[in-house]
Amino acid sequence: MPAESPGRSKHLRYAWTFLITGLLLTFAGIAALYDPLLTGRALGISLGILVVLLGIGHISFVIANRHLPHRGWHILIGTLDLLIGAVLLPYPDITIVVLPFLLGFWFLIRGLSMILYAITLRHYARSGRGWVAAGGFFVALFAFFVIGFPLFGFLAIVTWTSFALIITGISNILLAFRLRGRRQDAEETVVL
Repeated sequence: MPAESPGRSKHLRYAWTFLITGLLLTFAGIAALYDPLLTGRALGISLGILVVLLGIGHISFVIANRHLPHRGWHILIGTLDLLIGAVLLPYPDITIVVLPFLLGFWFLIRGLSMILYAITLRHYARSGRGWVAAGGFFVALFAFFVIGFPLFGFLAIVTWTSFALIITGISNILLAFRLRGRRQDAEETVVL
């Protein structure tokens, strides 16, 4: 009997993990639609962790690249990320109320940061600055919309998060069955 390729069998043996994570993600998405307040708390904590890490990364990048123009602005943006993350983490209940404002303000900072990077790019690259600036402009525009209509912002955040979880869950379930089918196909094609 020919030896089975070790790489191939390893990838196919654990398809059940995608089924379990798919079911959990789908359940989490449905629960998020059912209980938007719990979803808001979870999003607040997750976003707080993400924004703190983003601030650390931003500041580390600026410190590591001492020749970067506009360093003060970049350090300010990283510091604001750290402060926003620090506000989000310890107060998940308050975060629900202020999440659209904080998220809108954070998107505004990120949009302005992208515009600043587009300006900085003129020192390093001849092309691509326009796309970065346009992206920053649209992120800032979205930020003003979320800040101007906070209830819409909160409901949009919860709804899109719920749909993303459900779609990811269903995709993982389909992947599990597809990988299981591939394993059965591989077992049937083994030549004695």
